[in-house]
Amino acid sequence: GSSNYSITLNANSGGAKLVMGDMDNAEDEWLSFGAYGGINNLDTQTRDFHLYGTNSATGVYWDESTNQLGIGTTSPGETLHVVGPDSGPIAKFERSGQESVLISGNNGWGNIYTTDAVLGFGTGNNSGANSKMVINGSNVGIGDTTPSYKLDVAGTGRFTGALTGNATVVSDGAGDGVVTMGET
Repeated sequence: GSSNYSITLNANSGGAKLVMGDMDNAEDEWLSFGAYGGINNLDTQTRDFHLYGTNSATGVYWDESTNQLGIGTTSPGETLHVVGPDSGPIAKFERSGQESVLISGNNGWGNIYTTDAVLGFGTGNNSGANSKMVINGSNVGIGDTTPSYKLDVAGTGRFTGALTGNATVVSDGAGDGVVTMGET
């Protein structure tokens, strides 16, 4: 078919937009960019959008048909699909103070947070207040956000296999079932 390619600038009370492509709408080959309808818009009609530079052919890719965004890939397989280099971090989430990532689903939610060299995992969205496990330096806390030992458990522990160590097992003698493993 014939195409009527042009660039136009439309301005009205709703805002301004720059429209590029096939202006007779015989084909869906156009792009509009501007501030209109109360928001900033980049509309690619029914086509995918690909933003990249001279050093990378992948860049940022929006797949219109699947509503998926790819960063570092032109074939995103999830709602957000990030591909980075073979080494080093591929994403950074940062804000003033404590950093956290909230993970939400239909049946619950959890968070991963870090602050002052502590890495925490838990449920809830309030800065680890409902933490289930933290790593603080070389110590791991389960139910304890400030572990003082290599493994610090607040609550009852269960081992279904053998518990081995190079130490002596000693009862505290109080009759409360507390057993300490350590050198005597």
